[in-house]
Amino acid sequence: MKKFLDEDFLLNNKVGLELYQNYAKDEPIFDYHNHLNAKEIYEDKKFDTITDLWLIDDEKHGDHYKWRLMRANGVDEFFITGDASKKEKFIKWIETLSISIGNPLHHWSNLELKKYFGIDEPIKPIDACKYYDILNEKLSSLTVRKILEMSNVKVLATTNDPSESLEYHHKLKEENYSIKVVPTFRPDKATNVYADGYLDYLKTLSTASNIEITSYSTLLKALENRLLFFKENGSFICDHSVEDMVYTKLDKSEKEQLFSHIVESKEISKNDMLNLKMNIIGDLARLYHKYGFALQLHLKAIRNNSRRNYLRLGPDSGFDAINDQNIIKPLSRFFSDLDESEELPKIILYSLDNNDLPLLAALGYCFQDGIIPGKIQIGPSWWFNDTKVGMEKQLEVISNFGLFYKFIGMVTDSRSFLSFARHDYFRRVLCNYVGSLVECGEIPFDMDMLEKLIKGICFNNALNYFK
Repeated sequence: MKKFLDEDFLLNNKVGLELYQNYAKDEPIFDYHNHLNAKEIYEDKKFDTITDLWLIDDEKHGDHYKWRLMRANGVDEFFITGDASKKEKFIKWIETLSISIGNPLHHWSNLELKKYFGIDEPIKPIDACKYYDILNEKLSSLTVRKILEMSNVKVLATTNDPSESLEYHHKLKEENYSIKVVPTFRPDKATNVYADGYLDYLKTLSTASNIEITSYSTLLKALENRLLFFKENGSFICDHSVEDMVYTKLDKSEKEQLFSHIVESKEISKNDMLNLKMNIIGDLARLYHKYGFALQLHLKAIRNNSRRNYLRLGPDSGFDAINDQNIIKPLSRFFSDLDESEELPKIILYSLDNNDLPLLAALGYCFQDGIIPGKIQIGPSWWFNDTKVGMEKQLEVISNFGLFYKFIGMVTDSRSFLSFARHDYFRRVLCNYVGSLVECGEIPFDMDMLEKLIKGICFNNALNYFK
C-alpha cells in the first residue's frame, strides 16, 4: 500500500515516475491565468494568519471552492464569511477538509501544507488548534515573494479590468522584479451590456480612457485605448467570460442602433443584448489579432444561482454552476467571420461542461492557420473540471484530436498564492498519463522526445505561444 502524498503520488507506472522526477518536477511555472493581486506582490505582503492566506481575508476575499465545501458540510455562514474569529474559521475548514475524501481540495490543500509548511500528514480536527499556531508561526517568515520563489514561478498573468491603472504592474516592471507579472485584459464589464450598473461602468471607462463613450464606435475607441495601455505594461493576453453563446454578425449600423438603445435605456430583448455582447467581443478579437494578443474564452458558467446569497454575499462566493447550452454552431459562426477577414487571433478555449471538449477540439482545428503552432487551443481543465479525472479526460481529448505536443499546459485560475501546488498536481497526472501510454506500447519509449514533450507542456510551449 502506498503512503498518502508520497514522492510517487499519482504516479502509478515506472516511466511516469521517471518523467516526473527528471523532466517535470523542477520545471519553472508560466501561469497565464490567475486572479492574484499585483499590489500584494509588489508590497511583498505578509499574511497575519493562515486563515487570511488560505480561506478569507479581512476584505472578505478568499477561496470560494473551500467555502462551497464547508456549506455542504453544514458549516454555518458565520464560520465561513461571517464574523467568527480567524481561528474558528480555520478549525471549521479542517473539520471539512478531513472528510473531503475524493474531492481535489483534499489533495490540493494537503499538497500546499507539505510544500510550503513542511507538514507531511493530514491535520486531524482534534489537532486543528495546535496546527493553527504552528502554521501561523511558520507564516511569520513566509511572504508573497517567498511563496512565488518557492513555487519556481517565472511568469504570471493577473486578471484586470480595462479601467485599472496597473500601477503595481508598472512598479514591478520598473523594479526589474525577477518574476514577470503582467496584466490580462478582461473587459467583461464593458461587454456585459445587460448587467446592472452598465451605464455607470461606461463612465468609469470613459474617465480611464479620456474618451467620452456615447456610441458603439466610441466604446471601441475607448477599449482600444486601454488595450494599448495594457500592452505598454507587458500584457499579451485577454480574457472573456461567455455564459450564454448567441451570435449573428451585425453590421455597423445595427451595432450602433442596439448600443444607442442601451445608452438611452430603451427596451431591448435579452437575445439582442447577448448578440451585441458577442459582436463587441468579435470587434475586440480583431484588435487582439492586430496587436498580437491571445484570446481566452471561458464558456458556460451559470453564475450567482442563489439570488438570496448573491444579494447577501456578492459574486464569486461559491454559487456558480455549469451551463448546458449548445454553443458549437454560434461559436463556429463567430470564428468563421473572423477567419474570413483574416483577423482571427490566437484562441484558448475553456468550457465548464466537460462534454464540450471533443466538440471544441474538433471545431478549433478547422481554424488552424498553418503559421502559428497550436493557434486554437483547448485550455487546461477549468474550475469544476480541475480534478484528476477532469485532467485525464482533457489530456486524452487533446492528444486524440490534435497535437498534444503543442499543448500550453496548466494554470491556477486562483486568488490564492498557495495554489501553485496545483501545477505539481497537474504534472503528476500528465506524467502518469504519458508513462502509461509508453508502458502499454502505444507511444515510443524515446526519452529525447518524451523530455521535449513534458518540458514543453510544463513551461516551454506557453513561453513560445505567447511570444
